[in-house]
Formats: sequence, structure tokens, C-alpha cells
Amino acid sequence: MIEQPASTPRSLLRRYEIEARSEARFRRAERRRPTEGFPCRTMQEHAGSVDEQYQSKVRCYVSYAAFSFGRGKETPHDDSIMPSTTHIERLLQHLKQHEIVRPRDLEMLGVPRVALQRAVDRGQVTRRTRGGSVLPDHAATRHTDLAVVSTRTPKAIVCLLSALEYHGMTTQVPHAVWIMIHKSSHRPSFTIPAVRIVRASGLALTAGVETQKIEGVSVHMTNPAKTVADCFRYRSTIGTDVAVEALRDCLRKRKASPADIFEMAKVDRVANVMRPYLEALA
Repeated sequence: MIEQPASTPRSLLRRYEIEARSEARFRRAERRRPTEGFPCRTMQEHAGSVDEQYQSKVRCYVSYAAFSFGRGKETPHDDSIMPSTTHIERLLQHLKQHEIVRPRDLEMLGVPRVALQRAVDRGQVTRRTRGGSVLPDHAATRHTDLAVVSTRTPKAIVCLLSALEYHGMTTQVPHAVWIMIHKSSHRPSFTIPAVRIVRASGLALTAGVETQKIEGVSVHMTNPAKTVADCFRYRSTIGTDVAVEALRDCLRKRKASPADIFEMAKVDRVANVMRPYLEALA
């Protein structure tokens, strides 16, 4: 019998059991056949050779499966894939500098994913979401959800109420992260944190986008002028009163000039809608 890691999934172990039984039947059938065709060795020797090859093959499968699923406590047949202390130290050093680590960061650091799982098991790292991990003493801020969502969907653009709240142009407290994605992109599958999605394409998607650094994560976000224009474009979703309040606060706090706002209004094709409000508030 081959010793298999306790963490190997049950379905995988069942498959190995079925393959082993099939191979055993094959070997019994081979031993009952005449030895013609094997002039250099007996049928018994041939069956033993097949058995050794199969045992070696299964050992490789089990070791690889334990590593691939990232749950193996030991991989006795290949010590090179086990996380070393250096890997975990490199991971912790990255977290001290950037506050959050993503799976794609591990590839750039040269750290295997099993090292991250080992650090989580030891309590050295806390997995906040499926796509991001932080140190246990990491203090969450009011913008943490923006960083988490950008970690899960790097191409998404934070917009509308979430961008207004970040720029300090609203009294609204968004209960979800508002993001803008391309009109043909798939909807994100995660539910924590909650997200609200709007779609756009062309200049309406790419114009007026800046990059903010939040908790070590690059977050794509609309600038104040584009955020106000988007509020008028999606006024049926967030409400006209929210859009007017955003325009008033943007002008009062001098986050953007009337000319910049009107330029973004042209991009969003709401220039005629915004003109009366701009003339009244400017």
C-alpha cells in the first residue's frame, strides 16, 4: 500500500483506489497468459516491473496533488516544493511594506502558494478575502473595501458614491463599493464586500481615471470632475439630489473647475443636462 497524505481530497483518493484495483486485475490476467513475446524475462518479472512503474507513478500523483491543493502537511517524495523559512520571511517582509498580498504577488516574489497557506495556519498571516491576505495586526480603514475590491478585480474603476466618499464630496455613506466595468466584461462573482456595478465603454470608461494608492494597492478611480459627470449620467440609479449635492460640494471645495466638469459632461453626453446646474452654482 502507498501512504497518501491525509490532506489529499477524498475524490482524488477514490480515483487512485479505482486505478489500483484495475491495475491489480491487469497484473493477475498477465500472469495467467503464456510467456511468448517476452524472451528476455519471465511473465512474473514483467508483472513486477509494471507494478513498480505504477507504484512510482501514483506516488508522483499523490505528491503533486498535495502540493497543488495547497493543503499538504508533508510531501515526502519532493522536498523542493515545501515552503522554507526564507519563503515565509520574504512574504512577511512584503506584507510589512505593502500591507496586502495577492496571489499574483506571490509569483513575482518567487514564493509558492503553499507558503502562504502555511503562514495562515501558523497565525502569521490573516486571509481577509479570497484574493488578499494581510498581517494579523493590520488595522482596517474606511477605504479598506476599495483595496479589497481592486485586488479581486484589478480592471474595475471605483466610481459614483464610492468615489464621492473618497474625494469628500458627499454626506452619503455607501453600503457597497460602486465600480465601473466594460459593458462586455463578466460580473464579479464574489459577494464580500458587496459591490454595485455600472457599465460603460470607450471614453466614458477610460477618461478621467486616476490611480490612488490605498493600503499598498493601486486602485483605479474616477477623478472629482468625472465622478460628478458620472453622477448625472447615472442619476436614475443614484438619484438626482445626490448628483446635485456632489456638484455643489465639488465646486465649493474647489475639487475641480467648472470647465473640467463640463468637459467630462461632454464625454458622458450629459452636457445639456448639467448646463443649468453649472450656471446656477458656478
